Amino acid sequence: MLSGPGFSINRLIIEYNEHDCVIIAPSQQQAFMTHLKRINPDIQFIE
Repeated sequence: MLSGPGFSINRLIIEYNEHDCVIIAPSQQQAFMTHLKRINPDIQFIE
């Protein structure tokens, strides 16, 4: 199982390094993704 129980099913999986990831559910997902893109313009979002 990748994650435990939570209130949101609309989650983001952030993968980093080679085999690491974290699962989050930001309340303002689009704003969060825009902020990440500002920090790192090379970031890739995959649906």
